[in-house]
Amino acid sequence: MRSALQQSLIVGLSQILRPIISLCLRCGIGFSEFRSIARNTFVAVASEEYGLRGRPTNVSRVAAMTGISRKEIRRIRQAVKNDRWTPAMESSPANLLLHYWRYDPSFYEIPGRAAMLPLTGDASFSSLARRYAGDIPIGAMKEELKRAGVITESDGSVSVRKNYFQPEKLDEDFIRNITFSIKSLASTVVYNAMLVTRDDFSQELNEKEGRFERFAWTDQLSAPSRAAFRQWVRQEGAKFIERADDWIGKNERAKESWKAEDAQSLGVGLYFFEED
Repeated sequence: MRSALQQSLIVGLSQILRPIISLCLRCGIGFSEFRSIARNTFVAVASEEYGLRGRPTNVSRVAAMTGISRKEIRRIRQAVKNDRWTPAMESSPANLLLHYWRYDPSFYEIPGRAAMLPLTGDASFSSLARRYAGDIPIGAMKEELKRAGVITESDGSVSVRKNYFQPEKLDEDFIRNITFSIKSLASTVVYNAMLVTRDDFSQELNEKEGRFERFAWTDQLSAPSRAAFRQWVRQEGAKFIERADDWIGKNERAKESWKAEDAQSLGVGLYFFEED
């Protein structure tokens, strides 16, 4: 039985995750990778934020909070310590296939270099897909890899052009900017929500420690007004960010006085939203 608060959050999570999952699919990240990241992050947050006297939360309490087994929690914590990616960390079927095309002796030319494979036969693209693509139809996997420019097909054989599956052209720095923006906004909203739950919460505390986060919206603008508002936000938002950047530049410490131990990131971001 869930509380009304829990039910509201569950419904809200579906909406929060839609744009994130859309981005994942555009970048070739599948459910298994997302599930693995979510599981590991549940363990990390429960371990770091619910310990006593600065110590990590014990395994039993993390298991009780997250519903993840103690054995799995220990494995995740050890994997985080090792901090090394392997295919066992649940890559998407396409990337798993590409990985083993380069590292399974049945399919590589030399370790790290995928061989040109016939479509059918013992050491073929079909056998590779059956081994590593799960229940995805072989033809569907081949066409998706071709569409993304990862493989080429010629005279009944298939060869690799790229060692990773990314179905749409997105720059790595652009992805970093997206994740930074989403993380920053989400952390601000959650921080403010947690501030409100404090026993000593007051308007004075909110003004002193709360993080600025406001929005203005409507669903009653005409098409011409919507276009005009988009342009207005772009112009006025750019002016504000330029002023903020100028303020930061004038107040930053000189490089020779930078200290890594007391560095703390802060700033302000603006965004325009529009949806049906």
